[in-house]
Amino acid sequence: MASSSFDLYSRARDAVLQEAQRVLADAHVAQGRFLANIHANDSLASEALGQRSRKRRIHFKSSLHMTCLAMSAADRESLIQRALDLAHARTLPADSVAVSVPESKFQTGQSVLQWWASWLETQGRGFFHMTGSPLESAGNDSEV
Repeated sequence: MASSSFDLYSRARDAVLQEAQRVLADAHVAQGRFLANIHANDSLASEALGQRSRKRRIHFKSSLHMTCLAMSAADRESLIQRALDLAHARTLPADSVAVSVPESKFQTGQSVLQWWASWLETQGRGFFHMTGSPLESAGNDSEV
């Protein structure tokens, strides 16, 4: 029984694949005809344009150029608008994002080495290996 259900599945799968390939081939043929029509129309238009006066040719080329520029500008504007919409969607209300500012651990201009100097000296971890002398305190030991 298992082999007959497998055969049924296999035949159904093959039928679906063949139909998909036929539809895909038809789509490629239709796309080829569509592109051929576009190229034929372009060649006819360029021949007709060649028969026009210089003033008309320049006018046509400039209007085509301006149309392309307008489409490019519209594309840029839509990309900018999409980015702005995405940024607007990501923003949260200010009260949900607000955090409290932590208390400062250092005074202005105080370095980490100065702050930890007295503790390092009491632990026997002076900087003999770097400077050759123990780390001198910068006068902030009373605040530590």
